[in-house]
Amino acid sequence: MTKVRDFQMTLLEFRAMIRSYMPPATVLLEHLSVSTLAPILSHFPLATPNTISWVFTLVTEPRPGLATTWMSNLQAMTEVMVQPRTGHHFRPPQDLSQSYVMVGAGSGLGPFMGFLEERRVRKRNGEEMTGDCWLVFGCRSKDKDYLFKEVLEQMVEEGVLTKLSVTFSREEGGPKYVQDSLKVDKQQLVMWLVDQLASFYVCGDARGMARGVQEMVEEVVEKEKGWEEGEGVKYVKKMREEKRYKEDIWT
Repeated sequence: MTKVRDFQMTLLEFRAMIRSYMPPATVLLEHLSVSTLAPILSHFPLATPNTISWVFTLVTEPRPGLATTWMSNLQAMTEVMVQPRTGHHFRPPQDLSQSYVMVGAGSGLGPFMGFLEERRVRKRNGEEMTGDCWLVFGCRSKDKDYLFKEVLEQMVEEGVLTKLSVTFSREEGGPKYVQDSLKVDKQQLVMWLVDQLASFYVCGDARGMARGVQEMVEEVVEKEKGWEEGEGVKYVKKMREEKRYKEDIWT
């Protein structure tokens, strides 16, 4: 069973390994799934009205991903059928006095680039921006998958992005994951979420990253505020009820 899980074996590979396995056709049909690709939109219509951009992770291990490999080989002017999934709840605050924190890993950075493009356009149009904006982004390597590095650094210089925290899981030194970065900046995080009532957005893997981020927020606000055990969980629940803790996550 360990070999099957670790190598993420396909049904055909499993059948070749255990030749006595002869499932009926009904069982095979029941477990077939349609391969779909869910790239993350990363554009803001006001900034790029005639362009749609997206971010996705190219899967190469343990075997090339069907959808992402096809996507990466597309040529210019190729027609693509798109079925958009609209998330009306996962949008930046329209009130520019509202501060917010964005936490994402890998392609989870996608929607936040749209958030920041909107913020940049509104700032350049002369709108008053008193709320702060903090991005916590996680990737593996500084030289290989630090997406939009130059753009993000430019946004910091322009004052569009107040704080930028980046973690590298495959490099020595510094926090490895986004939840580790939140713990490093725990006092500032609590000030934003509790004292300033900032909104909190999470985008990425549901099982690992999103769960770890939620648990870290619960732990940090509870300890830093000196609350009783369980109050951190209650506070995050309250943030969700107030629509201040929002997630766009997948498994």
